[in-house]
Amino acid sequence: MNITLARTGDFVGSGRGAAALVGGSLTILFVLRIVLFPGIGGDEGEQLVFSQFFDWGYQVRNPPLITWLVIAVSQVTGPTAVAVAVVKIVALGLMYTFLWKCALHVLQDARLAALAAASPLTLYYIGWDAIFGYTHSILVTMFYVATLWLVIRIETRGKRRDFVWLGVVVAGGLLSKYVFAVFLLALLAACAGDRTLRQRLFQPALLISLLVSTVLLFPHMMWLANTITLPDGGPLTGPKVSDVTHLIFAIIGFLSPFWLVVFGIFPTSIAARPDVATDEYRYATLLERYFLILCAVALVAIALFHNGRLRTHYMFILLPLIIYFFLKIKAAPPRHDRCQLFGITLLVFAALSIVGMVVKFVAEPLKCDRCQHHIPYQELASALRKAGFVRGTIVAYWHPDPIAGNLRIQFKDSRVISTKHPMVQPPPGRHPGQCVLVWPVSDAKVGRGSTIAMANRYLGTSIPAQTSGKEVSAPLKMGRGKQVALGYILVNSGAGTCR
Repeated sequence: MNITLARTGDFVGSGRGAAALVGGSLTILFVLRIVLFPGIGGDEGEQLVFSQFFDWGYQVRNPPLITWLVIAVSQVTGPTAVAVAVVKIVALGLMYTFLWKCALHVLQDARLAALAAASPLTLYYIGWDAIFGYTHSILVTMFYVATLWLVIRIETRGKRRDFVWLGVVVAGGLLSKYVFAVFLLALLAACAGDRTLRQRLFQPALLISLLVSTVLLFPHMMWLANTITLPDGGPLTGPKVSDVTHLIFAIIGFLSPFWLVVFGIFPTSIAARPDVATDEYRYATLLERYFLILCAVALVAIALFHNGRLRTHYMFILLPLIIYFFLKIKAAPPRHDRCQLFGITLLVFAALSIVGMVVKFVAEPLKCDRCQHHIPYQELASALRKAGFVRGTIVAYWHPDPIAGNLRIQFKDSRVISTKHPMVQPPPGRHPGQCVLVWPVSDAKVGRGSTIAMANRYLGTSIPAQTSGKEVSAPLKMGRGKQVALGYILVNSGAGTCR
C-alpha cells in the first residue's frame, strides 16, 4: 500500500482522526445543504411550522422533543433552516460520540473503536439521506446509543447518578420517537439474559431511573392521553410472507453498504466469533439477542396491525449492530493493512457524500419536474409581497412540497398554518392583519379546493369554494428556465380567525 494512503488510513483509525473525519464531513455537508439549496423538505418544514409556539404535543404520530429543541435554537438563529440543521448536526455528532464510547469499552481496542464510531458514514440513510430528512429518527438514534452507553457505565461502575442519567435519556428517547419503547424493551430483555448485566442493572436503584423518566414524561403523556384515538388493529392473522420479505430487505437495506464493506475488507470475519470466556463473547451474544428480540417484535407488529410497510428508514434502531460487526472483526483477527484500508474507505465515503451534494444541486433540476429542495421560496415570497401580502396568517397546502414550512422562513412576522396539520394553530401574531391561502400550481390541479375547505372549516374564513385565486411564479433554481408557480387568495382585511 502507498505510504501516504497507509498513513491516511492510520489517521482515520485514531480517535482524533475519526473525530476530524466525522466532524469535518458533517459540517461541510450541512453548510452545503444550507447554502446551495433554497428549499427544505417535509420533516424540516414540519418543525418550522410546529416551533411557532410551545406545547406539550403537536401531533400524535411523533413526540415533541425535536420541536422544543428547534424552538430553543430559533431564539438565536430565528425561524430558519439553520435552526433545524443545528439540532440535527448536534444530534448526529452526539450519536457518533456515544457510539465511539460504547465501542471503546466493548472492543477494548482504540483503533477498532475509532473505525466503528465513523462507520455510520457508510450507511446510506445516515451518511447521506439524513442530511435532508429524518429529524425525529436522527434524534432518537442518538438516544439509542446514549442509552446503551449508560447501561455499559452501570455495568462497570453503577453509581447512583448513572441511574439518574438513564432516566433522563430514556425520557429523551421517548420524547424523540415512540419507537424508542421498542428499543428499550429489546435492550432490557437482552440485558436480562446476561448474568452480569442482570445483577448490575436490575437493582433497586433502577427505580430512580423509572421515577426520573416518569416525571419528565408526564406532561406529554397527559397531552397524548387527551388527544389520541386508538385504531382498531383487526384480528390477529399472522404476518404474510411478503411482509416478512419486506422486513428482511429493510434490515439489509439499512445496513448497506456497511456490511458489504466489512465483509469485503475483512472476509474472515464472516464466520468469526469471540472466544466464549471473554467479555467480547458476552457483548456479541447480547447484541444477537437484542437483534432477535427486535425481529420478534416486528413480526408481532406486522401480525397485529397488518403493516407490511416497515420501511428501511425505520431501521435506525439497528445502529448498535455496528459494534457487533466489529466484535466479529476483532475475533478474526484483523490485519493492520486491512484496518488501514477500512479507514481509507471511510474517507472515500465521506468525500463521495460531499461530491454528491454538489452533483445533486447541479443535476437534480435537469430531470425532475418539481425539485423540493430547489424551489426558490425567497423569490416566490417577494412576488407575494408585491401582490400585496405584508403579514398576518398564511394557510398553505402541504403536498407535494412543504410550502408552509418554507414560507415560515420567508414571513417571520406571520403565523403559518399547514393543511396537513390544521389542528396545530399557533396564536395570532402581535400585529394580525391579512389572510392568504397558498397552494402549488401543477397539472394535477390539486391544492386550491382543499386549502379553501380547510381554511373554512378550521378558521371560519367563509371563502367560496369556486374562488379561483391568482398566481405568482419564479424560475426553479438551476432549472434552466423551468418555472415554479404558487396559487393564492389574498383577503386584505382578514377572514374569520385567519388574520
